[in-house]
Amino acid sequence: MLVIPYFDPKPKRRRIDLYNRRDELNKLIEYMKDSPLILLLGLRRTGKTSLLYTAVNESKIPCIIFDLREIPGDGFIAMDVFLKFFLDKINLFLEKNRGIAERFIEAVKRVEEISIAGLKIRIKNMYRGVNIIELFRALNNVAESIGINIVLAFDEAQELRRIMRYRFTRILAYIYDFFENISILLTGSQIGLLYNFLRINDPESPLYGRAYDKIYLKNFTPRMSREFLIQGYKQYGIDPPEELIEYAVSKLDGVVGWLTLLGYRSVRDKIFNKKIVDEVLDIASRIAFNEFKHFLALRWQARDRYISIMRNLAIRELTWSQLKRLVEL
Repeated sequence: MLVIPYFDPKPKRRRIDLYNRRDELNKLIEYMKDSPLILLLGLRRTGKTSLLYTAVNESKIPCIIFDLREIPGDGFIAMDVFLKFFLDKINLFLEKNRGIAERFIEAVKRVEEISIAGLKIRIKNMYRGVNIIELFRALNNVAESIGINIVLAFDEAQELRRIMRYRFTRILAYIYDFFENISILLTGSQIGLLYNFLRINDPESPLYGRAYDKIYLKNFTPRMSREFLIQGYKQYGIDPPEELIEYAVSKLDGVVGWLTLLGYRSVRDKIFNKKIVDEVLDIASRIAFNEFKHFLALRWQARDRYISIMRNLAIRELTWSQLKRLVEL
């Protein structure tokens, strides 16, 4: 069997290619069998997407993956833009699961807003929209008739808050309550935003009081980071300088995505010194800055306050009370 190198920058899809996530993978596969709501959490670049794809591939459980990072822009998402994205993912799933597709197509024929083209569905009027709960109802009925569970996975699920016209917390709560053969899987790297969106502990939230299973992907420890780099270079027959390993471990904070990028770039460019680590740090900082701008795009009224917070934190460590006083000045 061909082993995909640890330093391959694409998401992993097989157990053998994942480094040190065996317990999390086994747990996720178990949850996908019958848990109504699963949260897969972790900071950006900790391997959530790789774990998700590997669990789907290893378990063979039918899964529709909605990678919400694919939707362009930073502000609110127009309904027609979202529906095009949504239907593309549904149709891709039907294309790969023809046994489910034929039954699903038959089930959605009664949905007034839907038209059928072969084994694909279309929305007659994108601007009028569709009751997507009816599509999920049809999917649940098919899963029940076959005796299977189907997973709806929303990657970077906090982005659902940007969608206009649809209140997704209500949709998710309805699926949770009434569709026993569908599991909801939500991944999130902006963990606070995801919890703020779901409001699971808020009595006024549609999802209040719902039980859920949670997996949190931690950053690698220094020992794990060191071993990951050494084993990764070994796959290419490279014995890296100890100085490079120690510098990378001290600077990249155990984030597997940045460790992977370091390995990939250093092997590709044949550079094995501190400079290549600094280049990866620069890329990481630029991505963090872009994510902050994305965060601000939906909070224009509080933009100056958040910028003030970040500027103060960049200068020195502050307690919450100190930060609060500075912002209020």
